[in-house]
Amino acid sequence: MPHLKTYLERSVFVVDMEHKVAAIPGKGDVPVTFTYSFDVAKFVVAALDLAEWPEESRVVGDQMTWNKLVRLAEEARGAYSKIKTLIC
Repeated sequence: MPHLKTYLERSVFVVDMEHKVAAIPGKGDVPVTFTYSFDVAKFVVAALDLAEWPEESRVVGDQMTWNKLVRLAEEARGAYSKIKTLIC
């Protein structure tokens, strides 16, 4: 947001790009999964056409660590945009 289409309201979770601060759970080196809401919607729509539904289904987006996400956020903000990181 604001350059990514979404119907979700803006909220800050872990990395606050605007204020250049992040509150990382743990040490930030454990992989986590990020899945775009529109990808989840596409998965659900495709599942509706299945002849049978398995007991479990999964959709997985990008996997990376919180530390990697912070580095990507810093790169996206540009030069001299170091994000202050707090380990929680």
